Amino acid sequence: MADIAFEKDLSVAETGIEGLKVVDLAVHGDSRGWFKENWQRAKMCALGIPDLKVVQNNISYNDSRGVTRGIHAEPWDKFISVARGSVFGAWVDLREGSETFGKVFTCTLDPSKAIYVPRGVGNSFQALEDGTAYTYLVDAHWSLELKKTYTFVNLADPELAIEWPIPLDEATVSEADLNQPMLKDVVPMAPKRTLVTGCNGQLGHAVRALAEERGVAKDFDFCDIDTFDMSDPDAYAQYDWSLYGTVINCGAYTAVDKAETPEGRKAIYVPRGVGNSFQALEDGTAYTYLVDAHWSLELKKTYTFVNLADPELAIEWPIPLDEATVSEADLNHPMLADVVPMAPKRTLVTGCNGQLGHAVRALAEERGVAKDFDFCDIDTFDMSDPDAYAQYDWSLYGTVINCGAYTAVDKAETPEGRVIAWKANATGPALLARTCAGHGITLVHVSSDYVFDGTAEVHTEEEPLSPLSVYGQTKAAGDIAVAGCPRHYIMRSSWVIGEGHNFVKTMKGLSDRVTDPDDKLEQVTVVDDQLGRLTFTRDMAEAIFHVLGTHAPYGTYDCTGSGAVKSWADIARAVFEAANGNGDRVVPVSTADYYANAAGPVAPRPVHSALDLSRLESTGFHMPDWEEELGEYLKTL
Repeated sequence: MADIAFEKDLSVAETGIEGLKVVDLAVHGDSRGWFKENWQRAKMCALGIPDLKVVQNNISYNDSRGVTRGIHAEPWDKFISVARGSVFGAWVDLREGSETFGKVFTCTLDPSKAIYVPRGVGNSFQALEDGTAYTYLVDAHWSLELKKTYTFVNLADPELAIEWPIPLDEATVSEADLNQPMLKDVVPMAPKRTLVTGCNGQLGHAVRALAEERGVAKDFDFCDIDTFDMSDPDAYAQYDWSLYGTVINCGAYTAVDKAETPEGRKAIYVPRGVGNSFQALEDGTAYTYLVDAHWSLELKKTYTFVNLADPELAIEWPIPLDEATVSEADLNHPMLADVVPMAPKRTLVTGCNGQLGHAVRALAEERGVAKDFDFCDIDTFDMSDPDAYAQYDWSLYGTVINCGAYTAVDKAETPEGRVIAWKANATGPALLARTCAGHGITLVHVSSDYVFDGTAEVHTEEEPLSPLSVYGQTKAAGDIAVAGCPRHYIMRSSWVIGEGHNFVKTMKGLSDRVTDPDDKLEQVTVVDDQLGRLTFTRDMAEAIFHVLGTHAPYGTYDCTGSGAVKSWADIARAVFEAANGNGDRVVPVSTADYYANAAGPVAPRPVHSALDLSRLESTGFHMPDWEEELGEYLKTL
């Protein structure tokens, strides 16, 4: 085995080939062997390694010293390291247009040294020991289509002048690698392609013209809505996205006035909280694992241990533990009977002081899980502020339930209200979605019927967004941002009723005033041309817990009370009648007449706000009838 340099500081060194970087790894060793953080995203990116979006982990096992792999430039970035043994590596820049085309860099890799290889830099190695395991992470899936884009160069080319430690005539080299072209005959690897959408528009024409002028149009693809409708999820299957490095989106709908109209062979996946142990059955065993969180002392405090010799577990170790090498700490861990189980990942509830936030907290307390929840509102966590995210250790969280929103629909039409609404309803959810996506967190976000123009009598989740108001536009923007988070639930509601100020409480108070002989209020006008159903926050909280608990498919779910579709005037009349038997004092009026003398701007409302509940029902959850819930709610006032 190579002499491994233990306890080095993690560091990155340049090589003279742009993007090719050597990494010294911190390896910690003792009598049992060694441990290293082979890929540590946060630390390595801070030192200048690009943020590799790993999709595949490959291991090349080389049985004998002298096995030599040829120089292949592949269409992906990769991070290469050694799990066992050592290799002499040689890298050659084969990228089209590179200032260092043909330049060679060589070094020896062992478990304490790795290298980041950018796309188009040829990579080869020679095993310096028997049983060498060479491992690499890549950011694209291997395919026969992509293999056709490889670029090769002959590893014996005198122009490269690579001084192989084991002469090639004594090494094991494939016939294909011995017959690759010399550097002078190599076709350089072209850069990743660029896709230009909206190519028939004004900007699209200009981008094409500039690409042709600069001689790079051969690396561009151009499309417009007739061949690629980017709003259609199914359209994306026509492209092999691994071939692209850039998309220039010149496409847009710019008819601003018309927009106002309606129109190894075996591996194991171990989930969090499942104890993991192993026993090496051979000398020189290399055990590799990918994780979704960075190790830290804080996280180590949350570990849970159990004694590997506990008779209750009855693990039949192939090598008896009294003959095995086991640390003192592992021998002294508690028996299963004394283990404190690992708590689930935490849940963060934003907007906890709002109507839905109160209901989520109450349900968490009722179910005995509030100890695993954290609650915040804008006074302690402004999710529209990028700097605010540093206060949380996001690796501790598995779920975020975003109950926060700016809901002053008329004030959102003012200059100052518009700014606040966009921050709270669009910027905040976008930053939250980016954070959750980066940490594998499930994001629950609350949407609104205001994202539709109300022309359809019942709205499904598939209906295109068509908001009428500033509030509706900001909520639609938030929905789009959240939909980009891989693990998301968008729960779309309407006419929300819960703890705090709401329509039903207001109507109950007005009914009481009309009944009071000392109050001069005799009747109340309520609009009768907006139609929908109430959503009680308790029911919505139950629905959120249901989709989370049953691991329902990610996506958007309409989530309102079930039952009859009524107008605001109908609901007001029902409240008046139940409270004081004075439903006849509610006078229906059109929206236009109701706001005719309004002092400030009035947001346009959708006429129809009823939502189709069939998708939520397909998960096994049925929202209660809102009229029955209204009766129960009124008893609490």
